[in-house]
Amino acid sequence: MGTITIRIPENVELEYIIGSTEETEKLLAKLKEIEAKSRRPVSDSLTGLFSEDAELMDQIAESAMKGRERDPLRAF
Repeated sequence: MGTITIRIPENVELEYIIGSTEETEKLLAKLKEIEAKSRRPVSDSLTGLFSEDAELMDQIAESAMKGRERDPLRAF
């Protein structure tokens, strides 16, 4: 017996048992199709690293802005 883990953007806990090899193969094919459609092309690899963690990206940006206020790049 195997296990499939699917992460979705909703708080849902479900468990299904599929006893048929044929139905399992159909399910796996459908999941691969859905996963391929849901992938978004990432034009910037750095942004892509944080695509699943927007809150962390906000914290990083806020920290960078505070740093620039405190320590400007050029002092005249």
